[in-house]
Amino acid sequence: MIKGGFCNAHDSAAVRIYLQHALVYANNRSIRDGFQPVYRFEECDALSYGNDFKKDGSFWVENASFFDDTTSRCVHINKDADGYRLPYYDEWMALARAGESYRSLIWGWGEDSTTASQYAWFGVRDPEDMYSKMDPDDYSDRNWLESSCGERLQKSRPVGMLKPNAYGLYDMFGLVCENVILQRNVTDHVQTTSCKGGFLTDSLKALNFDEKCSDFDRMKTFQGLRLVRQIK
Repeated sequence: MIKGGFCNAHDSAAVRIYLQHALVYANNRSIRDGFQPVYRFEECDALSYGNDFKKDGSFWVENASFFDDTTSRCVHINKDADGYRLPYYDEWMALARAGESYRSLIWGWGEDSTTASQYAWFGVRDPEDMYSKMDPDDYSDRNWLESSCGERLQKSRPVGMLKPNAYGLYDMFGLVCENVILQRNVTDHVQTTSCKGGFLTDSLKALNFDEKCSDFDRMKTFQGLRLVRQIK
């Protein structure tokens, strides 16, 4: 990447990003822009960590093709660093809501697909997508679509082509499911990460605040990422 570089075309959103790749990218982006990296990696015993946070905020992340060896890594978070990081679950929810108060967890445009299509991608089917012919009303197909969680072989789309929300943020829903870090258990399972925002292939009905895609073994390729930075 060239800092300050511009081009006429919008870059497409990155897809199929391992959690480890996202964390390392955030650090490299911080260094490039002159900020202090947030994440620090060290070898650790996976069995001693499990799938939960430690009191110091660190968590275990399994090797997934990024490191040359098979050693597990523990991720430590420097809360005083000013570099880029993945948003926490509650931060992502606040950014997606953009200061609006909704009476339900369903996205504000309801069933208005005409309005929704101005802000979010949904119902996209690429011909070569192996899931394009699956029927969301069929129990077996629906279960696989929901549990595959980032394994959908779909293409990306350029970012920033649709309207932003009230905070000026683009593509919060429907383009890529974005990695988020959990600060508490938001499902029936103990876990440290999830992804929010849905997928290109999701229906309009599925694009709501309550939807999440959780990967309990953290080895699946979640679709993408959005970085935030603490500025004060």
